[in-house]
Amino acid sequence: MAGSVIIDWNASLLILIKKFNTTVYWKTTRDTSFYTAEEDYLVSLDTSIVDVIPHQIHRVHSQTAINGKPNRTYVQVSLPANTISWSYYLGVGEDSEEVFRNAERKAQATRDKLKGVSKLASLDPSGSLTMAGLALNGIAEFAIPDRADNIQYWLTDYENAQLFIAGYEFRIYDKGNGPLVYKRMEILPVEAIYFCLLNDNLMEGIDVHMRVSAVTITENWGKRPVEKYTVNTWKEPYLKN
Repeated sequence: MAGSVIIDWNASLLILIKKFNTTVYWKTTRDTSFYTAEEDYLVSLDTSIVDVIPHQIHRVHSQTAINGKPNRTYVQVSLPANTISWSYYLGVGEDSEEVFRNAERKAQATRDKLKGVSKLASLDPSGSLTMAGLALNGIAEFAIPDRADNIQYWLTDYENAQLFIAGYEFRIYDKGNGPLVYKRMEILPVEAIYFCLLNDNLMEGIDVHMRVSAVTITENWGKRPVEKYTVNTWKEPYLKN
């Protein structure tokens, strides 16, 4: 037929196939989803002063006591949970007690002046202000009694307290010697603390006045809604043609 055009479809298809890019490419797709969840958070920290031992008197006999009782003894002290620091006081006889009472009067007068200003004043401890201040910041106003006998003491654990009683060498965490001793302490790695007391007086027994206070921190927790999100990621295939 005149003027007809003959198309070679096979050749055209082959050319088209050659031009088509059959490489498969991948793209990363992300989808972000938002949701609300409850989260624990620290509402506040409550600081308290605990009178672990408000006041105890322990008799420690002399080296030659006629009743045959030893000149060694110990006192167990268990600190409350959440204790962050604590203080102890040991004083021999009534002379040391008069020193303690004077210190307590001074602490009360100072507290009244600083009402609402100092941390100690705001805590309003029900026990000894002197012991509370000592446990908080390590400061106390004690004079040294004139005529009091001395007490030797060591701080240790139960097993070593038994060695102390038996007269053997033992491990200690703190020690001291004097008519009136006091100190602020950090937490010791023991469940219960044992005060080992020794009277080195040959003839006279002594009365040891003991006090222990602790500073505790209580955490108050609450719940609040918090917006969070998750991101889902996947790959999708695509062609460039």
